[in-house]
Amino acid sequence: MMRKRAFVIAVVGMLLLGGCIKTPSYDNSGPAERAPLSMAVLIEGSVYDQGWDSEAYAALAALDRTYGADVTYVEFHNRATPVRVREAVERLIAEGRTLIVGHGAVFAPVLEALGRRYPQTMFVSINGEADGENVVPLFYSGYSTGFLAGAMAALMSRHGIVGIVSAYPEQAENDGFRDGAHYVNPDTRVLTAAVGSWGDRAGGRAAAKQLVDQGAEVLFPAGDAFAIEVIDVARLSGRYAVGFIIDQSFIARNTVVTSVMQNVRELYDDIYRRACDGTLGELRGKVLDVQSGGERLSPFGPMVPKDVEQKMRALYEALQSGRITEAELVSGSQKSS
Repeated sequence: MMRKRAFVIAVVGMLLLGGCIKTPSYDNSGPAERAPLSMAVLIEGSVYDQGWDSEAYAALAALDRTYGADVTYVEFHNRATPVRVREAVERLIAEGRTLIVGHGAVFAPVLEALGRRYPQTMFVSINGEADGENVVPLFYSGYSTGFLAGAMAALMSRHGIVGIVSAYPEQAENDGFRDGAHYVNPDTRVLTAAVGSWGDRAGGRAAAKQLVDQGAEVLFPAGDAFAIEVIDVARLSGRYAVGFIIDQSFIARNTVVTSVMQNVRELYDDIYRRACDGTLGELRGKVLDVQSGGERLSPFGPMVPKDVEQKMRALYEALQSGRITEAELVSGSQKSS
């Protein structure tokens, strides 16, 4: 069953931020109407996945604390069919929700279709292509996430064998991981395994064991609920792992060398404030990567040699400054393949 939980509205916060009390309508058929800003987020998996979805929950909790925001969420437990998503969104709109955020690409088609039907509702699609005057798509760069993880994995690999366990084989993280590993060591052997789901914990664990059996010395879980399983397999096997989305060193501090983090809380803060002041549309098509401030590295683990840390910091700073661009990396990879 889908789960929904409303956060408490802090009246003091709303009074302090009067500009957030009302948001502009996208209906251009007549004089602009204004309605109270009430936000809902669609969660593909569970807020307890210790990764992508739990970070969305943390972002909503931060909005509640900081602004007294009226926020809620719906979990789909990796069963987000178009029918279930449409029914949930229409119920949220009927309850008076004026800003709907799809926390994952799976929600994009439904949000685009409902955007035309509900022109006075604002929709945000994170990581999914969606069009419409009142629909704002924006994207994390899976490629640069994978690139940093691949570079770190290759640098920490003694024999040049690394592995990525992804949800799906077509994820941009896979290409980025391969290119990052080869960027720091062209002779690196990159092993891959796809689970077929963002949340299949057993499948993720089995895939991680498969890569370890093939010789992978450092693992990267490009998925949600199964990330904890991949890291645990690395721990039990005496291997290393690179965390995903959040600082996952808490799972196994002597295993996680670093994590490639995505600034989900900062993004939601920006979405909320822009929805308040009417500039949400300026985020349309934005790519959240290292250069734009959307991605960063967590602190390095105690097992990371100083020279590896220095190389990773230099690579990160080159991406951040634009001295190295994703377009150049992708182009170089295509030329060499």
